[in-house]
Amino acid sequence: MKYDPELERDMNAVEQYCKTAAQDCLREAGGKLAHPFLVPGAHYAQELWDWDSWLSSIPVADLVQKDVTPYERGCVLNFLDAEDKDGRIPVVISNQTDRFDLKPGVLTNVHKPCLAAMAYNVTMREGGDASWLKDGFPKLEAYLAYYQKNLYHEESGLYVFYDDFAIGVDNDPCTFYRPHKSTGSIFLNSLMIHELDSMAKLCGLLGKKDREDYYNGLKDHLIQSVQRECYDERNGFYYSADVNLRPVDPHEWLHCGAPRNYASLPMRIDVWTGILPLWLKIATPEQAKRVLEENALNPATLYCPYGIRSLSKLEKMYRLRTGGNPSPWTGNIWINANYFLYLAEKNYGYTKEAKELAIATIKMLGEDILQNGAMHEFYHPDTGAGCYNLGFQSWNMLAYYMVQDLKKE
Repeated sequence: MKYDPELERDMNAVEQYCKTAAQDCLREAGGKLAHPFLVPGAHYAQELWDWDSWLSSIPVADLVQKDVTPYERGCVLNFLDAEDKDGRIPVVISNQTDRFDLKPGVLTNVHKPCLAAMAYNVTMREGGDASWLKDGFPKLEAYLAYYQKNLYHEESGLYVFYDDFAIGVDNDPCTFYRPHKSTGSIFLNSLMIHELDSMAKLCGLLGKKDREDYYNGLKDHLIQSVQRECYDERNGFYYSADVNLRPVDPHEWLHCGAPRNYASLPMRIDVWTGILPLWLKIATPEQAKRVLEENALNPATLYCPYGIRSLSKLEKMYRLRTGGNPSPWTGNIWINANYFLYLAEKNYGYTKEAKELAIATIKMLGEDILQNGAMHEFYHPDTGAGCYNLGFQSWNMLAYYMVQDLKKE
């Protein structure tokens, strides 16, 4: 790689900032949180978030110059402690508010499927000893059983969000403002494939062969469902599926002559999450080529000089804004999305494109750090400027791995 002094400066800025910022994500036990844990950034006091803790724990473990195992395990154990009798686990545990607490008889979204993934990550980092999870394992199974019983759409074979509360990709038009349990989200189902795979591996480490086979079976069935219901041959992209269809009644005179022969309708809205099957390596090479070349790397839709837009600029819902509640995923660049695209490109041999994405991401973050002393939560796709929440660390620290890969060259 040709020497670029500005890139080297930005790489050093990102690396040094991440090493400092990672320390700020560690919190000790207190209040509702009986175990030490991780927060998304320095200005978060006592709040544990679901997929934030999973993604941020990955780089934190490599960045902090101390054993962070108690904090990683603590995230998992705190969530398991908060499980109710139905197997529900909250999206957030907070000592500042009860807004996210589970309430009897009040249905809403639960912890996204990434808890077993985090448990497996920390277990493998510690040499594969899963004995720390033995007492909490029944609760981990109960949480996945809740999904299977209450958030699984049998006809399509896909999992659904209950509502649009704290879905992670907060205002994704495929779920935002839609009826309850109506969307087989490609985001949710991609996370679930990874979660079931992690759960099967944990079962293997714990010597539970029958449960390992069970979760592998669920995973394989879900992969087939995602390929069938979410991959769109017309556009060469993975979409969320609309499962809000009336059941087929063979005795209904209006429809009985030609009942529907499909379990869902494709929601052809170009959201960045359509790349996630490539992160999972479940796309065929032909599918991956179309997902990347026709969609994710297409500057007319999702791609921009700083990475991947969270929503295609051709969508009527495309809107760039700042602020939170909900966080804006209708066009802004998010670093975790860039990182998932980076992994997807590497998985399918798009090494040149992955390198270009890494450079663009590092330059954007490096400029932010040098100008503002920290990273923002998300970025403007046309200017690369930070938009909101200066000091957000969380999954932004995944850029550390891009730096390490570039250094190898």
